[in-house]
Amino acid sequence: MHPEVGALVHSHSPALTQLSTLAEVPGDALLLHASFWPDVVPVFEETHLVVERHDAVRLIELLGDSPLILMRWHGAVIVGATLEEAVFRSIQAEANAKALLTAMSSGRPYISLPAGIERQKTAELVITPRMLGLHYKYEAAQLSSTQ
Repeated sequence: MHPEVGALVHSHSPALTQLSTLAEVPGDALLLHASFWPDVVPVFEETHLVVERHDAVRLIELLGDSPLILMRWHGAVIVGATLEEAVFRSIQAEANAKALLTAMSSGRPYISLPAGIERQKTAELVITPRMLGLHYKYEAAQLSSTQ
């Protein structure tokens, strides 16, 4: 269905899981490296999650062209063209979700990146293949140093 998707990360990260409980999930990107964040965040509402093929098809349909989908009360699925991109996006999605929750809880106005085509242009300028490779190597090194 989505030949541009080469990798998928299923995450139970705290901030993404917290966002999945909101009735309306903000489509705000607060971090440059999260400029892939969708203007409208899709949410998979099934409480039984993905247990059958038809559930997976429904999740994929809801995902559409989005790089991520929240799973209500559960976490998120983040996709990318490569493993490096999917891992990068999952880390940055959690960081953006945490920033959103913090900003929202402050009760003060916050400033997000422009939406729509302007955000896409920002993502293309900032999230380059070289940058993805550097981040992936850094995260892999961090992981191996803790083991």
